[in-house]
Amino acid sequence: MLKFFKSRNPLLYPILLIYTFALNAVLLFKPVAISSFDHSLIATLFKLDITLFPNQSIIIVSILFAFLQALLVNQIFNKYRLTSESSLLPSFIFITLEALFPEYILPNSAFISLFMILLVINYLLTLFDMSDAVQRIFFISFFIGIGGMIYSPMFLFILLVIIAIPTLKTPLSSEFVIIPFGLLIPIYLVGMYFYMKGELSSFLSIFSNSFPQFSFKFNENFLPNAIPVSFLLLVLSIGFVKNTFVFKNKVVRLSRYHRVFSYYFILTLILFVFTSAEKSDSSYYFILPITFYLSSMFSSEDNKLNEFIFGGLLAIVIFMQANMIFQLI
Repeated sequence: MLKFFKSRNPLLYPILLIYTFALNAVLLFKPVAISSFDHSLIATLFKLDITLFPNQSIIIVSILFAFLQALLVNQIFNKYRLTSESSLLPSFIFITLEALFPEYILPNSAFISLFMILLVINYLLTLFDMSDAVQRIFFISFFIGIGGMIYSPMFLFILLVIIAIPTLKTPLSSEFVIIPFGLLIPIYLVGMYFYMKGELSSFLSIFSNSFPQFSFKFNENFLPNAIPVSFLLLVLSIGFVKNTFVFKNKVVRLSRYHRVFSYYFILTLILFVFTSAEKSDSSYYFILPITFYLSSMFSSEDNKLNEFIFGGLLAIVIFMQANMIFQLI
């Protein structure tokens, strides 16, 4: 199966679309409550209510959004040659990982903000050995500002930019100085809008209360997901160890990209474990670094272990979706 996903057959694009719908079809048959926009300043300020739309329409749009995210992931991986060969393999891995928790792709602030994360990663990787990246870093921090307005925990990823700059290039002081300006402009523009309406105090109150608090607590409802989470941790460990070994023997560019994705994973882990952000929402951010590790591992070698890991992922996807319908655990 992996060999087929790594081929350059143009039919893989419609197959990917069918694959996306097939792995998320359970949402069309099992009623699921539409997620709220937790920790979303924009949704709170403008009182967005997606429940006004039919559930079936929302589900179909969500599946199409997941498909678009998969294509964006694939474009980034191929553009920066993060895998040994260009293919749609990263997209298929992304969709398979996402299907472990299909209810989480329903409209929520974390799912939508992942589009901004992908833009940030796309621009961030261009910094490698760039002599002067002030303008590029401004836009990166600007995208984080917009993403933070959609899902406030995303503001944490400004740390990724600060850490990644000296990892990817020789930093300039002006590049660090521009970061807060790009980050604050979206907040300033929205604040000015409410100031002109005479509601600045309301904006400031909602803004300050939109951030997750420090918390080390897991909801009991998350416990049934222990099976896929445990398997993902195992897969992540294998992928990380293999990629660390492989990348140490490759060009500097790939080694630095590997470190950037490792920083991304650590920040997501901090967000997931130590904040009050909804675990089901923040866990969606893990999909990107795991896709990176698995895509690198699967594309670099063909063996039965890789087929077994991917087959295991599909088996757990089937089990988790059966559990959604029949409440097996």
